[in-house]
Amino acid sequence: MDDIHSCAFTGHRPKSFSFGLNESDPAFTALYQKMKSSIIQVMNAGCRRFYCGMAEGVDLWCGEIVLDLADQFFPKPEIIAVVPFIGQDKAMRQPFFARYHRIMQASTERYLVSRAYHKDCYRKRNQFLVDSCDALIAVYKPFETISGTMQTVRYAEKKGRKIFRVIVED
Repeated sequence: MDDIHSCAFTGHRPKSFSFGLNESDPAFTALYQKMKSSIIQVMNAGCRRFYCGMAEGVDLWCGEIVLDLADQFFPKPEIIAVVPFIGQDKAMRQPFFARYHRIMQASTERYLVSRAYHKDCYRKRNQFLVDSCDALIAVYKPFETISGTMQTVRYAEKKGRKIFRVIVED
């Protein structure tokens, strides 16, 4: 596998998964382990720079995994928080609100897409994520073809990024 220096995450929000917000559900545990395995795979390929889009669900779960694995790799991985707009965290539920702020505090860099919410801020955030990375970890349901996640995957394919696919069939 080619060296991977930077990686971004994309994936659905909790409402798209059968377990929703229930992180004690075995389906969540299985998905979390798949995401963790993909992150370890890119870390073993040399990746130490991770771009996190900071949304509830896959973004924050993956960011948390990177933080939890940090002491096992040298040099330690860094997280770049890519925030679509100021105030993104205001409507977040627990435990995502706490994860968001843990990742923001641990981030080595922060990139703000827009000062205020507008209809294209998430699309622009996703393009920035792909434009900044060598690889993309994509966690998605293959039949949800109209989602922002799938738009991001198609954009990454167009840009020739290495894509680690975590397919969810629930």
